[in-house]
Amino acid sequence: MGQPTDMPETPDTYVRQETSGAQPTRWQIAIHAAKALIALGLLSVCFSLIDTRGAIDQIASMDAGMFVAALACALLGTIIFPALIVRRALAINKLKISLPSLIAINLAVRFYVIALPRIVATAIRWSRYGGGRFSADAFALMAYERVVQFAVLFLLSFLALLMDAPLNADWRGPLLAVLATGSAMSLLMLAAFHMQSARTLLARLNQGLERLLPTFVSKKIARLVDAVAAFRGLTLSDIAIIAGNSAAAFIFFVLSAFLIAHAIGVEIGLLPLVWVRSAVFVITLLPVSIAGIGLREVSFIGFLSLYGISEVDALAFSLANFSVQLTIAAMGLVIEAARFANGRFFPAQNTEGKAGS
Repeated sequence: MGQPTDMPETPDTYVRQETSGAQPTRWQIAIHAAKALIALGLLSVCFSLIDTRGAIDQIASMDAGMFVAALACALLGTIIFPALIVRRALAINKLKISLPSLIAINLAVRFYVIALPRIVATAIRWSRYGGGRFSADAFALMAYERVVQFAVLFLLSFLALLMDAPLNADWRGPLLAVLATGSAMSLLMLAAFHMQSARTLLARLNQGLERLLPTFVSKKIARLVDAVAAFRGLTLSDIAIIAGNSAAAFIFFVLSAFLIAHAIGVEIGLLPLVWVRSAVFVITLLPVSIAGIGLREVSFIGFLSLYGISEVDALAFSLANFSVQLTIAAMGLVIEAARFANGRFFPAQNTEGKAGS
């Protein structure tokens, strides 16, 4: 009765519809079909213009030990250290999530990112963080996690490209400008979580919009502003640990790609991979494909050509990296299957305080 006391219920309905097999709407089918066509089109171009057999042979001859090492690094960089970052950020949050639960959430979302539209995977993370509720605190926590990730990614990529002497100067300048812009924007967004002036600005902006928005919407925004402002409670020690874990996550993320490259015989240094892997990661976030398929291959081929790496090697490198992601996604599928078998597919609502209320 009345308006909901937390964030909108729409994502919950959407997630349940997608994951329970309910009939999707026509626009959802059209969007998914369009993304699938784009992904297949980009892959078709790659496979028709490049010696696909050569790329597959390279992957088939991959050193198994190197692949396992790359997988371990990927798990550290995309699952374990991100969970440690969120766990530390929870020091000031109303949410109660254990480290094993955070690791399980990260693994499950890796599966959903590939199996479902990214917006659904994001909504599932939101719900899991909130203990079954789409709370303002859970949303702020997700936003903080992503902003920290991008700040570290852009900053370290900028530094790596700055030190990467072999890259052609014609490309280096524009790429440095893009990375510098990304770094500045990420740091500005991060400031919103740690500076009182940013919180005041957001609150005033919400007050100015109150006349234009329904009351329940402005109240939700106000709760979100408060949830963001709560991160000012992090101590310098907390921030240092979060920064250190973020840097470690990024290093293992890139190291995984470096090991894959050498496992299939692609000779490329670590510094180039710092910014190339980051650039491809950001590009695959664009909502124009399914799980970045097609975009990933075209991007790697384009960026690695700047270092004289052949299209066949670049395609093999891209597909080998994707195989690591598929392996992690398979782990997430096992976890979700176990949750479903135990009747815990959708988490019970968190009754320990009203997060975001």
